[in-house]
Amino acid sequence: MSILLELTLITHTTHRQPVRVYLSDARDQVRHIAVHVLRPTAYPRPATGVDTRRPRFESWTFCAPSIEAAHDARRLLRQWLAVDRARDATYLAIVNPHVGKRRASRILRTIVEPMLALAMVGAETVVTRGRMRAFEVARDTDLAAYRGALIVGGDGVVHEFFNGLLARTDDRDAALQFPVAHVAAGTGNGLAASLNAVPAEYAVLAALNEWTQPIDVLDTRHCFPSPSPPQPAAHHPPAHA
Repeated sequence: MSILLELTLITHTTHRQPVRVYLSDARDQVRHIAVHVLRPTAYPRPATGVDTRRPRFESWTFCAPSIEAAHDARRLLRQWLAVDRARDATYLAIVNPHVGKRRASRILRTIVEPMLALAMVGAETVVTRGRMRAFEVARDTDLAAYRGALIVGGDGVVHEFFNGLLARTDDRDAALQFPVAHVAAGTGNGLAASLNAVPAEYAVLAALNEWTQPIDVLDTRHCFPSPSPPQPAAHHPPAHA
């Protein structure tokens, strides 16, 4: 079992510092509870501007005196923190391997997949080998089979995915409510910067905790006037002297 939660620790100086925590136990050592913390590099995070500093990752392991005690501790923590995430959740990961000096594959391997493994949730990965692949996935995939989408790439692949959601003909309202996390791996990363979630860890954490922020989508269409049919050239008879 794994728990992903957010705690506020109060130190002896009464300084409140938020930390993001996973609680998980090894499948072969169920008495052990591992606590994995994503701690912001600086607290509080800047109120204005974009914070691009990656959080620190820290881990501790605790051993309960019995399996029953470990189970009770996890149950109480879940109840205390109102953590009720489905354990069989599966996410759809869309990866554009060509953007941002090919950083997306490395971010998937070193950040996204390890965090999903710690949370003990699955992911189905689709690598976009060409243009409009993300559009096709968003348009044709059964979204009900996934808890949300992790878009690992730049703004272009996010744009494609959103357009695919808008192109659905089955249940457009449900498609527009589908959670999408931009795991920034491109050059500009405008959407992630707007949400102040440029470090990939924050985007994955938000997806796992189902922290969502509604955004406005503007659908624009260009209507060009039909070209006029070509007009025959005027014929002027030659002048006579």
